[in-house]
Amino acid sequence: MTRQWAIRGAILGAIAGVGALVAVGWFARAQDDAAAQDSAGLATASGEQLEADSPDGRLTLAIRARLSDPEAVLSLVAEAESEFPESWHAAEWSKHKVDAFLATGDSRSARIEVERLMHTQNGSPWALEADRALRAEPRQASR
Repeated sequence: MTRQWAIRGAILGAIAGVGALVAVGWFARAQDDAAAQDSAGLATASGEQLEADSPDGRLTLAIRARLSDPEAVLSLVAEAESEFPESWHAAEWSKHKVDAFLATGDSRSARIEVERLMHTQNGSPWALEADRALRAEPRQASR
């Protein structure tokens, strides 16, 4: 009986060892592939590089760059929404619009935008952030 357990233990140890070797080999191969892509100039682009390659992405980057100027954000978001109504950036634009409305003291418009965003993008991180931002401004939100 003890011999059977010793054999089973040896087999399981060998299987675990092979699994570890396979994992190490896969990781090393992935690193080699990444190094080859870097040297060939094929490295994966960052999110901002990818966004800069699309018109709606460029507008998103412009909006992010002007977050300290609520009027500019509202203008850029209006442009983005009219040109790209089905963009996957739309929820982010709405969140920035809510922040801009709150910054300018227009809590009514902010509340309307949050309601629209919660209806169309309920549960998305942008919708939840916009809702939190509105709730964090109880003095303004109650106007």
